Amino acid sequence: MKKIVAGFIFASVLAVIPAPSVFADWGIKGGAGISGLDSAAGDFRHYLGYEMDWLRMGNLLTYQIGVSKSFSLSEKFQIQPELFYSVLGGDASEEFLFESVIFKIKMSYLEFPLLFRYRIPLISNLKLILYLGPYAALKLKAQKHTEIWGEKEDSALPNVKNYDYGIVLGIGTEFELRSGCLILEVRSNWGMADIMNMPAGYIRLYEEKDRIRNFAVVFMTGYQF
Repeated sequence: MKKIVAGFIFASVLAVIPAPSVFADWGIKGGAGISGLDSAAGDFRHYLGYEMDWLRMGNLLTYQIGVSKSFSLSEKFQIQPELFYSVLGGDASEEFLFESVIFKIKMSYLEFPLLFRYRIPLISNLKLILYLGPYAALKLKAQKHTEIWGEKEDSALPNVKNYDYGIVLGIGTEFELRSGCLILEVRSNWGMADIMNMPAGYIRLYEEKDRIRNFAVVFMTGYQF
């Protein structure tokens, strides 16, 4: 699996090398939204600690920022490789009667989407954009932040795997200006990789193996030159 992810990243890097017969545009974009962790069994105890027996995993504020390069294959079709810094994770914080518990998972990734875009003209200088494509990602850092009874602790999560991959799906608009395009997008990332291993010393509570995956919905704005 590591070879597959590395091969996809290498192909994405090659895709940004300009070809003489294909028109290309550079862009910068960034935005914020929500991310979360999905458990196939609905149980995070095997991966994040047995305290998850009385906590419920929720969404975490996420943000992404990066660059893109669009290659126009025709008037309506484009291929767009991207490079993003992305922060994902989940928030299982709870408010109890006499105490609040802070429990957050934060993972930072270097993300490589490769998108296939379809542009639909609306008016003279406005286009609707539909896009879909795979992404691969390399983990930069993974941490658990807790605060219980006033005691704060930040600890690494070595059981988070070094890679992720999945599908990007989105919709947006391009508003053409004299020197480029203003971009507004809503995109969703759906992870397909099992991103966590069970830490050593944990006892499996049932025979069925669980699967933890990332997901995110992000509102983005940017500019294409």
